[in-house]
Amino acid sequence: MKKVLIITYYWPPAGGPGVQRVLKFAKYLPEFGWEPVILTVKNGDYTAIDHSLSSEIRPGTLVHRSKNFEPYSIYKKFKGLKSDQFFDIDVLSQQKNQPEFKDKLINFIRKNFFIPDAKIGWLPFGILTGLKIIRKYNIDLIYSSSPPYTVSVIALLLKIFTRKKWVADFRDPWTEYLISPNRKFIAKKIDRFLEYQVFKKCDMFTCAWPGIIDIFHEKYPDVNLEKTSLIPNGYDFDLPKTSNKNEKFILSFSGSLYGKRYPEKFIENLGTLLNHNNFLKENFLLRIIGRIDTKIKSHLKTHLKDNLLVVDYLNHDKLLAYLFNSDALWLVIDDVPESRHIVAGKTYEYIGLQKPILACVPVESQTAQIIQTTNSGVCIDSNDSKQIESTLIKWIDNWKNNQDILKFNLPEIKKYKRETLAKELANVLDSIHSY
Repeated sequence: MKKVLIITYYWPPAGGPGVQRVLKFAKYLPEFGWEPVILTVKNGDYTAIDHSLSSEIRPGTLVHRSKNFEPYSIYKKFKGLKSDQFFDIDVLSQQKNQPEFKDKLINFIRKNFFIPDAKIGWLPFGILTGLKIIRKYNIDLIYSSSPPYTVSVIALLLKIFTRKKWVADFRDPWTEYLISPNRKFIAKKIDRFLEYQVFKKCDMFTCAWPGIIDIFHEKYPDVNLEKTSLIPNGYDFDLPKTSNKNEKFILSFSGSLYGKRYPEKFIENLGTLLNHNNFLKENFLLRIIGRIDTKIKSHLKTHLKDNLLVVDYLNHDKLLAYLFNSDALWLVIDDVPESRHIVAGKTYEYIGLQKPILACVPVESQTAQIIQTTNSGVCIDSNDSKQIESTLIKWIDNWKNNQDILKFNLPEIKKYKRETLAKELANVLDSIHSY
């Protein structure tokens, strides 16, 4: 069996969406002739911990954890946070009780010294451990999963040192993206130089949604598009045969709500409808599972009152149980011009659950296209209270009468099973390895 070195920062016990893609690829690749050898970090600074995901690691998978230096540990001390406390620069920078100069200093250091990102401290350790793995196991090919983009730089240097073929995979774009630091001058040039070298020198560029290829190609039109391949995210579970009927129609959301990833107008319109429509008020519940910005939580409670239920972050297996027992799912993406390109990883799990999706996304977005192709839901204009009301009343009425709300396009939905997608990746690896 051929061996592929998979370089990833996010690996169990890391939780959240970043770990799912590479974890599932590693789980199924052996079925298609590729044995994964994992290179990851010791004690990574993760936004979430999910020990349940360790059960998803295929028995016998070789996992090597190298040392790494985490700058966020210094950040946390500087900000007066505990070592195990969740840290997010963008959220913390909005807190009024923090001295402004600290936020400015932290962001200055982040933008000008941590290039391409704050995981750059892993670079020397990742390279040394990667070289040992390649020699010890006679690795046939390298595969990297970004972000963080330091992973791609490690893979780039390993390719240069060993001349092994390399597939660079991206779950999100790199520079000038929504969450990318707004770098200036030399820092910006270095970041763009690294991005270009990765895009140019990898043997194949794979990505999780089409817009990533478009964004990269717009910046670097000289790179051959024939070496790019779309392998979307997916789902990996079997639906239960039966489920208990809820007392109210539950519309569930999973993930984080903060900043522009919150359709404020939708909630305000929904709150108004609940105040004036007794049918909705008596039969509807919005359940949010995950992390919520403090101001947003207050806004939700103000407008939805008793029709709101907030559940803290859950391990993935428990989250799926909650979503299985929902009657519909609420999908939100950032309210920015770039949102037409974005396809959140949860979109595919929502589709796999075969629950009606109420999506606050642009009608002409790639997310909307996927929902329409699979016939998995409705795209809602947050400003259109009549559309919100008519959709919810129709869905709840069907639910009360035990009628199907939608007729899902099952052949299209099955295309997003993780095993099917792992086969697509194996075909990419085979094609690269053969020439």
